[in-house]
Amino acid sequence: MFSNNLLMAAASASGAGGYEVENSVRLNDDDSANMTKTFAGAGTTTTWTYSTWVKRGNLGITAGIFTGDAPVGTDGLIFDTNDKIQWYAELTGAWSELLTTQVFRDPTAWLNIVAVYDSTNATSGDRLRLYVNGVRITDFAAEVYPTQNDPTLGINTTRTQYMMSSAGGSFFDGYFAQNCFIDGQALTSDSFGEFDDEGAWRPIAIEPTTLDFLRKNPYMTSNTAPHGDASASTEFSASYQAWEAFGGGGTSEYWSSTNDSGVGWLQYHFDTAQIITKYDIQSENIGNTPTDWTLEASNTGSYGGEEVTLDTQSSLSWSSQETKEFTFTNSTAYSYYRLVITGTDNMTYLEVNSFGLYTEPTNGFGTNGFLLDFAVAPGTGMGAGTDTSQAAVPAAP
Repeated sequence: MFSNNLLMAAASASGAGGYEVENSVRLNDDDSANMTKTFAGAGTTTTWTYSTWVKRGNLGITAGIFTGDAPVGTDGLIFDTNDKIQWYAELTGAWSELLTTQVFRDPTAWLNIVAVYDSTNATSGDRLRLYVNGVRITDFAAEVYPTQNDPTLGINTTRTQYMMSSAGGSFFDGYFAQNCFIDGQALTSDSFGEFDDEGAWRPIAIEPTTLDFLRKNPYMTSNTAPHGDASASTEFSASYQAWEAFGGGGTSEYWSSTNDSGVGWLQYHFDTAQIITKYDIQSENIGNTPTDWTLEASNTGSYGGEEVTLDTQSSLSWSSQETKEFTFTNSTAYSYYRLVITGTDNMTYLEVNSFGLYTEPTNGFGTNGFLLDFAVAPGTGMGAGTDTSQAAVPAAP
């Protein structure tokens, strides 16, 4: 059913017509052909998703799929010389790796490869996820996962990104199509394909609206790490510091104030001002959860009258470990965001399990995201070292 330059999707379950991918690129490894892109700024290096369709032309060689020029080596996906998919992630002082036991040696078959990096995930084995033709790979010859919140140092950074090669060469030979990078969200293969009535995996139209709000404050490991800083009106003890409200939650990790009659504040200071339009709060112990507050923003942190009120809540009720989300209109970037609390359930201690600050993505694929379907600039990528700056933009397939 697949030809060299056409992917045809079967009719979807809803009975709609098939979906055609009308453009692909043929790369010859002997020509050292590849595609590169350099992002203007780093994206969300703890969460991203990459998908592509490939048909191999040359087996038994090391061939890059999607990689980044990391400080020490190459970050990303390759076929190794045994025709297995290998995924290296260079992290801070460490490496993560997945190496499939399965081999991929059919030069007539299209493969949809989806790689998900999600180091924010509480489950270690879910921080690297790999799908081939709609099926998640779970059997690996090598399996090393990143620590929680560890960022990739090559992919989704300002270092050069490579498609169909690695930073040091290792060029791909064959066809590829529907290159899609989602910055800031961990998706599944269902966002890129579906099974037809005969059980074959087929492409679907990629919608640019799948991306949700992006969390902008990092998961903190101290009041000043990994970047920015967390602070509060008071801290009950060294075990209940401000940063623990920004640490991703958990029954033993939360901020608690001293006994201050249910009045106080919790703040995050960004290194670079951010436009925040959503926040969420997770409760801890009922009775000490904030019920009344304002969310204020400032660019000085002095709160001497130049701060603005972005949102106000009152008389809220909670259950234990419940998360509530709040959205508001804001078009100004601020460095300081402070939750000013004026009441709790019993007006004694203040406790917050988790506090996240979010922004809407600048486009449907995230800050650095793109859909490269080769319909925007036909022929792009045919030569060696082609820069995709003009082609790699969000576009309907």
